[in-house]
Amino acid sequence: MEKYSELEELCKLGGNAIEQTFDRIRFNADLSFLGPQLPEYAFLLGLKNGFYAFAEALHVYTYLPSDRYNEQEVVTWNKASLWKRAYGLTEVKPFAFAEDIFGYQFCFDVEGVTRFDPETGELEPVCSTLDEWAGLMLTDPEAHLGYETAREWSQTKGSIRQGERLLPIYPFITSEGSADLTNLYSVDALKGMLSRADFARQIKSVPDGQPIEIVPLIPQNRNPS
Repeated sequence: MEKYSELEELCKLGGNAIEQTFDRIRFNADLSFLGPQLPEYAFLLGLKNGFYAFAEALHVYTYLPSDRYNEQEVVTWNKASLWKRAYGLTEVKPFAFAEDIFGYQFCFDVEGVTRFDPETGELEPVCSTLDEWAGLMLTDPEAHLGYETAREWSQTKGSIRQGERLLPIYPFITSEGSADLTNLYSVDALKGMLSRADFARQIKSVPDGQPIEIVPLIPQNRNPS
């Protein structure tokens, strides 16, 4: 078996596996569309089937045929009907396998690993392989995951609940947006994706630099803790 040293190190630093079992045969059948990206991914989840790391800044999704993780089992999470359709995504790829503290999605795409921005609906290249991605997370978790923000939130407000992410009241791409704790709130990850999909649709046709009026949008189940 090929050795993926960066993935091994990332798993060592992560918390306990969310799911203790991993059905590799069923996994290979269900996710065969990932093609050459599948072996690395199977290796990762075979080591640890879903986990949080870096003060919950990184969340690697769990694979489980029957979902019981707030719709964040990886196959369920990638169903077009859940949040992708709200962004106009209809293809199997990008296929999200993890998220950072702000709900930005790390995805398998035709180019390799990409990062999906939920505020704009845009994808940006990250690296070619999953092992390379793990190396980036290990090298600079602040730049890639928002680690310091997650750590500060945990120290001042308590641990982030499973299935939740930190979202900005004023979006990051606006002049008022920032990762300061006063501009953040914790929310169910799915509700956060859907609320920002609405924002992404609104700004899609606005030219860069053109002033627009931003009305802060906070889903009703806001968790103020």
